[in-house]
Amino acid sequence: MNLIINPQNQISNDFEDFCFLFFLILKLSMLYILVMTTYKFLIIEDDDSDFSRLKQLLDDYASDNHIDFKIFRCNSGEEFNNNLEIGYDLAFFDIDLKDSNGIDLSKKLRSIDKNVGIVFITNLAQFAIKGYEVDALDFIVKPVAYYDFYLKMQKILSRVKKKGVELIISNQNDFIKINSDDLMYVEIRHHSISYHLKDKVIQSYGTLKELEEKLDRSLFVRCNSCFLVNLDYVTGIDGYEAIVGNERLQISHPKKKDFLRAVNDHYNGTL
Repeated sequence: MNLIINPQNQISNDFEDFCFLFFLILKLSMLYILVMTTYKFLIIEDDDSDFSRLKQLLDDYASDNHIDFKIFRCNSGEEFNNNLEIGYDLAFFDIDLKDSNGIDLSKKLRSIDKNVGIVFITNLAQFAIKGYEVDALDFIVKPVAYYDFYLKMQKILSRVKKKGVELIISNQNDFIKINSDDLMYVEIRHHSISYHLKDKVIQSYGTLKELEEKLDRSLFVRCNSCFLVNLDYVTGIDGYEAIVGNERLQISHPKKKDFLRAVNDHYNGTL
């Protein structure tokens, strides 16, 4: 008995199989993108070869664990001091810089950012004990093999997972998702809400009361009836003004006592 195959049917079946596989792969790819986590890393390293080695280790780790990251580098202690800011998930400090001591620099960062994870890079293991002064997550002794680096990063990132809540913001005909960790402050004017992030402002509608119910009230505090401030981004108090990033927000007289108490508690009196 001869099996007769219609070429047209065969082509049709092959095409259907191809489409099925194509859309399956596409669906899995979309899923991969959705579960990818992005981190912000700061590396203070003045040696180009050591920086390249650390970046390669991070690239390999990211590939193996489906994470993404942005790297910001300071080539010296002077560059670090001139660009000191908060908002990093991890900061890698080379202890033995040509113009500075990495431990001293880390103290400056810790004084304005109590949440950043600090990791020291060193040739000398005896520096490890000084890391307790800034609650360092770990030490990396150069040179480090990838397997050892992988285990350290697993432990380190387990302690710096983003703790903020995800906010879905309606913006005209679009929906924008942000993490509250990235939110510097919120401003309301006549039921119009402005979400101030470091790199942009998102406009929407609502009330601060509704937003307060979704956020950590020990972290997001009103300095007046119009501003809800993320205390992680408060870098100073000047009279009746709160310094938040490059902005100065008015502190109302009725709110001043509670706001200053919240800031003091948040920074343990070190601000």
